[in-house]
Amino acid sequence: MSEHHTLAPLRRVSTDVLDVAYYGTGSAENDTVLLPHGSPYGIQSYVAVAPLLADSGFQVVVPHLRGHGPTRFLPGSTPRSGQRAALGADVVAFMDALGVERAYLAGHDRGGRAAKIAAALWPERVLGLVSVMIHPYRHRLGLAPGAEAYTGLEARLAKQPAITVPFAAAVRDVREPRRENAGRERFTGRRKEAP
Repeated sequence: MSEHHTLAPLRRVSTDVLDVAYYGTGSAENDTVLLPHGSPYGIQSYVAVAPLLADSGFQVVVPHLRGHGPTRFLPGSTPRSGQRAALGADVVAFMDALGVERAYLAGHDRGGRAAKIAAALWPERVLGLVSVMIHPYRHRLGLAPGAEAYTGLEARLAKQPAITVPFAAAVRDVREPRRENAGRERFTGRRKEAP
């Protein structure tokens, strides 16, 4: 394995609302692993992981999420929203733009939230899920309305759909004591718990 210090060069692809800058490595003929980053971190948080996954035979794509790095909103009228539904929809739109039908999703913090939302709303698109949350990000727009385009998806999320894809998680919130069974009923796929 070669030594990597940065994820470069970046490529670009457009969805309906974003011009997404991303790093890609590995063969497109292999299963895809999509690595959405956390916030305030960027894609460089995967500098050691992406080459390992590619060397293991995966196509690896690491997008700059909305509001990060060189990724840009396309229509000037697009609300600059961090809504849960927007994050999950961005993951699936990015997969569509790349021509990736199904992928493994592995994210941390905000990227973990985006991956879990995509798995909950589009389980047929997700081969498996790994989510690491240090301080769970909870979107709250108490002072501003959400983007109308995501109203239907937000309604689906409000019902707290089960996540049915294979799943591995390490959830830690240093602000609250760990509750052994918290949220387990929402994950109905095969699961491997982190110690």
